[in-house]
Amino acid sequence: MKNKQRGSTGIIIAIIVAVILIGAGFYFANRNSSEVGTNEYNNTPGTTSNTNTGGNTGGTYNSNTGGNTGSTGNTNTGGTIKGGTGSTTVAATTTIDVSGTWKTYTDRNNLFTVDYPGVWAAPKTVTLGDQYVVDFGNTVKVSTGTYYGQSIDKNMTLAQLVENVKVKSTITVSNRSGFRVGNTVYLPLKVNDPTQIMSITRGNLDEATFIKLLATVKIKQ
Repeated sequence: MKNKQRGSTGIIIAIIVAVILIGAGFYFANRNSSEVGTNEYNNTPGTTSNTNTGGNTGGTYNSNTGGNTGSTGNTNTGGTIKGGTGSTTVAATTTIDVSGTWKTYTDRNNLFTVDYPGVWAAPKTVTLGDQYVVDFGNTVKVSTGTYYGQSIDKNMTLAQLVENVKVKSTITVSNRSGFRVGNTVYLPLKVNDPTQIMSITRGNLDEATFIKLLATVKIKQ
């Protein structure tokens, strides 16, 4: 009788151990499978490419918070990219045909002449308020006229026009001393009338071609 009880007890213990071992096997198998899935997600080599074609991108730019990435590329063709710690302005470039022989434009009142690439179309003219504008296309413009100052209730001189501009530089064109503010050059047009001002806007021209164009300007008053 005692031997039978011992035998039954041994069988029961063996069954319990077998169940424990089988359960442990399933547990570790599932755990390893889960870990493999996580590692594959976090460590998959690849290429991350961020492309910005203009405008503003706020927040954190090109952020990688985990995993191993094979390579990261960024392409920007214009606009302002704002990152988490600052901002960088990237200027877009435009290719403009300036080849061939240049032509000479003569102001309608013979106030000035300026050369421009002969491949360009004939410039268009328009009167905007007190400004007579010569539009060469490609946002390249030459304007002449006056600038009214509301605070002084009269037309401003060149010095008054730019006195509150913090970022400016002096420039000499056609023996006239003027100022450059960004992509626009301001010059005194008439010696006997300091309120008559000429402005030349670079527009989409490259800097070297703009300097070449400025060198051809001849103010006759």
